[in-house]
Amino acid sequence: MLGRLLPICGLLTFILASVASAEEDPLLEPPYGATEAEIEEALLDCQHNEIANNICAWRAFMDSGQALDKSYAALASVENVDVESLKKAQLAFISFRNAACDFDMKNMDGSMGWGVAYRCRLSYNERRTAALNAYLSCLGQDCELPVLLYTFDR
Repeated sequence: MLGRLLPICGLLTFILASVASAEEDPLLEPPYGATEAEIEEALLDCQHNEIANNICAWRAFMDSGQALDKSYAALASVENVDVESLKKAQLAFISFRNAACDFDMKNMDGSMGWGVAYRCRLSYNERRTAALNAYLSCLGQDCELPVLLYTFDR
């Protein structure tokens, strides 16, 4: 069992840090170099200003990444799941998500682009997490319709 889990551990961190290019992903860092105290203050009133709004969007995106990682790990730990194929699919998903959201971000002016990118990634993460969870719940059961990760619709 431990051998099956080793490829899973830290995969999302690895994926987020390495997909698409060798350069670092600035969307993984707190906006504006915010400290933990500044993040906590912004979370008290997300609508206070654009900075607080972007910090809150970033936190939601990061939290959704943790949920995605947990769902991925749960599915990858199932005995009949081809972990290598799942990993390949997850890497492709993250690469697509980042490219699509980066495109949206580049077409916005100023700090609004950052908020758009965080919310875009959040939306993709939530949808993917729901798809992984639906796939997991259908394994070994007689589901009415097959659950396909790419075409999943809540």
